[in-house]
Amino acid sequence: MMQFLDSLQDTIVRFRHYSLTNRDWAEESEKEHKQIVDYLKQGNPEAAAIILQKHIKSAKEVLGSVIF
Repeated sequence: MMQFLDSLQDTIVRFRHYSLTNRDWAEESEKEHKQIVDYLKQGNPEAAAIILQKHIKSAKEVLGSVIF
């Protein structure tokens, strides 16, 4: 279990490093976070969910490029 947690922590550190070094991706990610919150504040969870799905897909692709 500890080995798994250490591996997960290493992955998170690499992902954070990448997000800090890839300005374009970081800016887009921040924009998506803001859009999600704005839609939720407006009472539009459907629109927030669409942006969240896009955000998760993008993060998955980025994470895949960092891990492999």
